[in-house]
Amino acid sequence: MKEKTRRKPLPVGVSDFDTMIREGYYYVDKTNLIHDLLYRKAAVTLFTRPRRFGKTLNMSMLYYFFDIRNAEKNKELFHGLNIEKSEFYSEQGKYPVIFLSFADLKPENWENCYTDLKEMISELFTEYSFIKESIPKTERDRYERIENLAPMANYRTSLKFLSRLLKQYFKKKVAILIDEYDAPLVSAWNNGFYEKAIGFFRQFYTGALKDNKSLKFGVLTGILRVAKEGIFSGLNNPVVNTILDKNFDEYYGLTESEVMNAIKAYNLETYENQVREWYNGYRFGNIQVYNPWSVLNYLSTGVLEAYWVNSSSNDLINRILDTADHRTFQLLLDIFNGQKVKCYIDKNIAFDEIEWQENLVTLLFFSGYLTTEENLGNNFYLLRIPNKEVLSFFQKRFILKFLRREKNIGAMVSALEQKKITGEGSFEFYLQESILNTFSSFDLRSNEVIYHVFLLGIFENEPNYRIFSNLESGLGRADIILEPFDRRRPGFIFELKVADAPDQLDKKLDEALKQIEDKKYAAYLKKQGIKEITAVAVAFCGKELKVRAKTL
Repeated sequence: MKEKTRRKPLPVGVSDFDTMIREGYYYVDKTNLIHDLLYRKAAVTLFTRPRRFGKTLNMSMLYYFFDIRNAEKNKELFHGLNIEKSEFYSEQGKYPVIFLSFADLKPENWENCYTDLKEMISELFTEYSFIKESIPKTERDRYERIENLAPMANYRTSLKFLSRLLKQYFKKKVAILIDEYDAPLVSAWNNGFYEKAIGFFRQFYTGALKDNKSLKFGVLTGILRVAKEGIFSGLNNPVVNTILDKNFDEYYGLTESEVMNAIKAYNLETYENQVREWYNGYRFGNIQVYNPWSVLNYLSTGVLEAYWVNSSSNDLINRILDTADHRTFQLLLDIFNGQKVKCYIDKNIAFDEIEWQENLVTLLFFSGYLTTEENLGNNFYLLRIPNKEVLSFFQKRFILKFLRREKNIGAMVSALEQKKITGEGSFEFYLQESILNTFSSFDLRSNEVIYHVFLLGIFENEPNYRIFSNLESGLGRADIILEPFDRRRPGFIFELKVADAPDQLDKKLDEALKQIEDKKYAAYLKKQGIKEITAVAVAFCGKELKVRAKTL
C-alpha cells in the first residue's frame, strides 16, 4: 500500500521566518520582495496593509536575510526560494539590522506605553551588548543607561545612537526595520494620550530615519500613513506603498494561484468557489488577493467562517461606527444592497479629522473593510465590501447600532421558543414593533438583505443557540438556522421573502415554507441530533410583515 504524503503543518499564528522554514511549515514564497526592495533603492519605504496580511512575517524575512551576525546560518533559510536566483542574493548577510515590532504595543495609557517602549529598546540594546567593549566610556555609559532602564536614559534618540555604534563596529551601514509603526499611535488615539505619544514618536522615528549617515535603508509597515503630525514630513523622500499602488502588490496577501495551490495541497478543491466568496475580493494594486489569515485558518479547520474580522481588536472602527451619522449608515445600506459607492480616498490619515465622513471611508478602506472596484480619477473610487467575511462584520455592527435601545429582543426569542408565532405577545408581534421602531428614521428598501441582517442582529447574542447565516444544508442554503446548544431545545430554520405589495405576503409565506421542505433545509439540524425542528417563514413588505411556522 502506497504511503500517503505527509502534509506540511499550517503556520496559523507563526510570524517568525526562521521558525516557518526550519520547522517545515507550509510557506508561500514571498522572497522576491527582497529583490524588488533592493532594485528600487529607496532610502525609506513604508508599506501600509491591513492587519494580518503578512507584514510581520515579511519583516522577519528581511531581518534574517540581511542580518550580518548569523549570515551563514541564515543563508540556509533561503535555499531553494525565489531570492536565491536574484542578482541581489549577494546582499544576504551584509548588514547589521535593528528590528522592532510594535504589533503588540497597544497599552491603555501613556505611562504603560512608555514603560513598554523602554523595555523593548532595552532588550534591543542587550541584544547588541557585545559592542560595548569597543566604544568609548562616555558612550558606554549612555548605552548602559538605556540598557539598564536608568531614569535619565534618552530613549527618543536611541535608535539613531545605536545605528551609529553598529556602523562603527561592523563597518557597514545599518538596516532599520520597524513593524506596525502605527499600532501605538492608534492605541493612543483610542485611549486619549495621543499628544504625548506623538511627541515621543516624532523624534524617535525621524531621528533614526532622517539624515542618518549610518542608515543603509529603512523599512516600516503599518495600516495607515499618519499625516500632518510630522512623522514623515521631514524624511528624505520616503516611498509609501499602499494598497492603491502597483509595486509590491503580490507580496502581501495571497494570489489566486497561491490559494488554489494550497487548497489542492490540502485536498479541499471542492470548496474553491466558497473560499473565493468568503476570503477573496481584495484589490491590491492591479491584482486580486485573498486574506491569508482566513485562508490558513480555513485550511486548518475546513470550516468557512469569519476568522480575520474576529482575530483582534476593531476598536478604532467600532468607535467611529458608534458615532456615525445617518449618511454613514445609508452608505452601508447601499453596500449591503450590492451597490458600489463612489468615495474619495486620501492616502494620508489625520487623526484630528478621522471622524469626518470622508476619513471614515478612508480608514475602512485601508484597514481592509472596503476595497476598490474602479479608479474614477482624482482620488475617487468605486468601493465595495470585498467578501462574505467582511460583510458579516458590518452586519453585526450595523445591527448593534440599530438595536442598542431595542427592548423587544428577549421577548421575541422567548415567544419563538414557546411557539407563540402570531397574535398578541407573539414573535410576529414583537418583530413588527421592532421593525416599526428601528427603521423609523431610515429609508427601508424592499431588499431581503436588510431584513436578513436585522434578524441576524436579533439572534446574535442569544446564549442558547448557535447562529448560522446562509448555511449549506440539504439541497441549498437556508437563510438563518438556529442550532440549540442543548439538544432538548427546538431548532429553527428561517426563510425570508420580500413582497411587492401587502396583499402578496401570504403567497410569499407559502413559497418560503415550501422552499424549506423542498430543499430539505432541516438536514443539518437532523444530523446534529435535533429532534424538534420548526420552519419559520417571514414575509416583508416595507415595514409590514407576516410570520408563519410549521413543525418539520
